Amino acid sequence: MSKSKQSKSSRHGQRGHKSPKSRLPTQITVDDIVKRFALCGRCSFFVAGYKLLAGDEGWETAVQETDGRWVHLAWQPELRELIGRSYGNRLDIDYYFCEGTCPECRRSFQYHAANDEDLPEPLFQIRV
Repeated sequence: MSKSKQSKSSRHGQRGHKSPKSRLPTQITVDDIVKRFALCGRCSFFVAGYKLLAGDEGWETAVQETDGRWVHLAWQPELRELIGRSYGNRLDIDYYFCEGTCPECRRSFQYHAANDEDLPEPLFQIRV
């Protein structure tokens, strides 16, 4: 094996490759989530509006229950207008499912309507 190939392979072995899952912190704090949303003007506007609707306790509860990938927010009728003002998406309450992305940072969000079997209440989730 040539020296250039040998040194290249040994460099990769020393660095160690981390999988995407290993980059996620084991315990995500409220401040971690706020910092991620603060990087985008529209998403920080959304978070500020949600805190006004649900209160700091509602936001903190949602963050504490996150799975590390999505923040699941308690649905409120006023949330529909906040989504429209934050992201420019008109969310019709009659939709069974709606998915969108932030035009600024491409963060995705989803709305799932309530059904009798799996989901007793509507669900809104936004990507961490």
